[in-house]
Amino acid sequence: MAKNGFLSGQIIPFAISLLIFLVVLLSLIFTIVGGIMYMTSGGNKEGAAKAKNTITYALVGLAVGLGAFLISKILFTFLGM
Repeated sequence: MAKNGFLSGQIIPFAISLLIFLVVLLSLIFTIVGGIMYMTSGGNKEGAAKAKNTITYALVGLAVGLGAFLISKILFTFLGM
């Protein structure tokens, strides 16, 4: 495959890195939002449960984003991108 081709160039790795960055950024934002929701729940059990779910899902998203980052880096290394 040509070095200047679309698949072997810098466009695909950059796009994947950008998407992974956005996933990690959104996960961190939702973790902060969940923490604020938890602090302001004021003893309301439903509000606290919703906040805990938000934090849990944000951390799972963060783990998935970091896992995708590692897998993509390994793939790019093996494919020479």
